[in-house]
Amino acid sequence: FPEEDSLSALVCGSKSPLPHPSRAETCVMIKAGEETFIFDVGNKSIDNLRNWRVPLNQLNGIFISHLHSDHISELNEFHLNTWIPGRRSEKLKVYGPDGVQMLTDGIELAYTKDFIFRNEHHGDTIAPLNVAGFNAHTVDLSNPVLIDNGSLKITAYSVTHDPVDPALGFRIDYKGRSISISGDTTYDENLIKNSNNVD
Repeated sequence: FPEEDSLSALVCGSKSPLPHPSRAETCVMIKAGEETFIFDVGNKSIDNLRNWRVPLNQLNGIFISHLHSDHISELNEFHLNTWIPGRRSEKLKVYGPDGVQMLTDGIELAYTKDFIFRNEHHGDTIAPLNVAGFNAHTVDLSNPVLIDNGSLKITAYSVTHDPVDPALGFRIDYKGRSISISGDTTYDENLIKNSNNVD
């Protein structure tokens, strides 16, 4: 990633769910100035980031385009690698379509004992229980602006990915630069509209 104050993207995974010996499933990392976000968390994507020595200790949130397995399968790995050793000051923010709360609740339930055991072994300095887990935000397309702090704006929009409904795309605007991420979609006028004139 560039060191200057800019907007950049790193594709950490781009394959479909079909097996491939070296490629990771869907994942895009966005850096906007000092803030870092992940869009979709497919299988092996975190391995790429580790191998490329991309720091995950400043991850500001994860955005899920839809709930197919190749877009969500590494969510717990991203949770673990931003939680240990006490890197996060709050629960991991996850933005996604209807069903994202069910997803994060399910992971928290499945890993309840893991959270407890790691805390008992490492203590609150390394594995604080108060920030274990997720803070899920279900995207409401009637209020699509998810983040707007003056310099950074992240907006969700719907895309066509039948029979998946809802499926989301995201537009990121930062200091005059822009990126649009579609998730999976067929030809879609809404994608075209929200991607018009992006960098």
